[in-house]
Amino acid sequence: MVPPPIFAPAPSPSPTRTGGTGGPAGYGRSCTNCSRAKAKCIVKYPDASCVRCDRLGKECLPIVALRKRAPKKSPSSRTAKLEEKLDDLVSILRGTQQPQPPPSNPVAQDPYPQQPLEQSHNMPSRLDSLATAATASASTPTNMMHASQFPASAPMFDAAADDAPEPTPAEAEVYLDKFRGWLERFPFMYLPPEVTAASLRRERPFLWLCIMNVTSMSVPQMQRIKVTVRREVAQRVVMDHEPSMDILLGLLAYLGWASMISGPDSKPFLVLYTQLATSVLHELSLARSPIEEQYFHNCFKIWGGRPPAPKIRTLEERRALLATWYCTSVHASFIGKMDTLRWTSHIDESIEILEREKESPFDVILTNLVKVQQITDDAHHLLVRDLLGGGPNVAPSCLFRTAMLSRLNTLKDSMPSNVAAHYVIRLHIHFCEVQIHSTGLYSQSLTDTPYGVDAQRIDSMYGCVRSIRGWHDLFFSLPINELPGLPFSCFIHLFQCQVSLYRLATTEDPAWDKDMMRHTVDLLEFLDQAHDRFQQLNQVYVLKTGPGDETLWQKGCKIMRNIKAMWEPALASAALGGLPTPSSQGFSGLGSGSVAGMPVPGPVHSGAAAAMGGDKNPLLPENGPMDFNDMAWMTDVFGPWDFLKSNESGGKTS
Repeated sequence: MVPPPIFAPAPSPSPTRTGGTGGPAGYGRSCTNCSRAKAKCIVKYPDASCVRCDRLGKECLPIVALRKRAPKKSPSSRTAKLEEKLDDLVSILRGTQQPQPPPSNPVAQDPYPQQPLEQSHNMPSRLDSLATAATASASTPTNMMHASQFPASAPMFDAAADDAPEPTPAEAEVYLDKFRGWLERFPFMYLPPEVTAASLRRERPFLWLCIMNVTSMSVPQMQRIKVTVRREVAQRVVMDHEPSMDILLGLLAYLGWASMISGPDSKPFLVLYTQLATSVLHELSLARSPIEEQYFHNCFKIWGGRPPAPKIRTLEERRALLATWYCTSVHASFIGKMDTLRWTSHIDESIEILEREKESPFDVILTNLVKVQQITDDAHHLLVRDLLGGGPNVAPSCLFRTAMLSRLNTLKDSMPSNVAAHYVIRLHIHFCEVQIHSTGLYSQSLTDTPYGVDAQRIDSMYGCVRSIRGWHDLFFSLPINELPGLPFSCFIHLFQCQVSLYRLATTEDPAWDKDMMRHTVDLLEFLDQAHDRFQQLNQVYVLKTGPGDETLWQKGCKIMRNIKAMWEPALASAALGGLPTPSSQGFSGLGSGSVAGMPVPGPVHSGAAAAMGGDKNPLLPENGPMDFNDMAWMTDVFGPWDFLKSNESGGKTS
């Protein structure tokens, strides 16, 4: 762009101004007085005074335009400066690659050393790329930089393969296209087709980073990006206090597909990131309607004046509100350490507007996911009330079962046919039915009737089994390549259905027909099928690893084997009629723990106790293939997150 001219008075008579009779002077030909006054210079006749100077009786002196020209830099000087900078950078990198003495305790050393927060705010990819280029041309081996970042005792993977701190531009485009397909299952945002990975990174770098983390095909790369995400959150949200839609959408992407970034030795993040997302939502004033926000903004001001007009809520903000409520509801029912975001009329309004505007074809999927989850959340609260004991003056939760089933059926009838047929919606509907039928099953207030059998309770138990069967058939009928993109909530449902089925298979109610239940859905077969699915996923969705690394799917196979080994003795005993006592199962009635509002089966808690050095569980095989490190990790994926870690640290939470 040509710089604007700098005008100065001419020392000599002006050249001829050809502005034309009665027209404005040409560009750069206005007189000195008009130029200083920033007025339009109108010239009547060539070489005559302008209209303004003639009217004011001033001397009309044209000016001479002087353009400020930037000094040209010779190519040699620019090359020399660039070479000096590269030499300094290479010397710094070589200085940081000096051999370090072996650590005294290599096992306790962090394989991903911490960096100062000042450096973490910038993306480390540029420096790492320069480091790779510098070391490749130096006399030191190429993998020396990577060797200094890992413990001496840790197995090394090939530094030339899959050790990049972030995806290449071509990989980023592939990952973004994959994420677009995943958004159909949990459409918390709308990505227009013209948005590329490069443009998304420029506009919303944190969202781009989170998408790359959940879609990366390299386990070492996932671990590196995961550390960067934590530091970015700490720096931008806590240290710099920069709440933004970029941060909120990135956290929602992380929470929506948390199953893809969980693994052994992972620090728990569900409670932390869910609460951070809620905090950012409130900081952006998205949880309330604009009118309500304006009222609270102005009612305590000590000065008057016209208040600003209420903000117009965008569709993107409304999607973020619904997605945040959905994540808090799912994770609160799963973890039990927090509460769901409060439902407001603004959420109802956002659902109505999104369904009416239809900017994205998948907005209706999001709104119906939230509607189904609202009913599931209500059933969960009744389930928790049963476990905690509602008191003598509280109506039994089973009395609400018919009303909730009616709400769910009405919702299903109101859905468009394509939405009702969507498999994620159907999975949520089946699980909602499981939760509704579970209300009242764990309360002892209605077990004794004048006729000895509580028919309503037995009907609910069978309805629960039937709904689990529906969820089971749908989940295992999905194409294998659809499973990696399922939202985290579907994997939560997988384990919760198994827990509920175990509870029904080991109940001591004499009126319950366990043979009928096993013919409807067999828990051991359920576990075997889940194990086979994880094995198939490990072959279809191939993640690149180094020696000693295991993928999520390999860990899932181990978890299913361990669960089966722990539950099989109790299930076999229940099938023979010799049920274990509640004390031998590790729970007793309402005093037991719970996972997502359901009583936790004894072997799960007993296994956790054994891993912490507790009493031996008689249901566990003495020489079975039990790896309690795997069981601890299982609670991070399928059970209450932080369960073992909070107990090991004396009850501390994340």
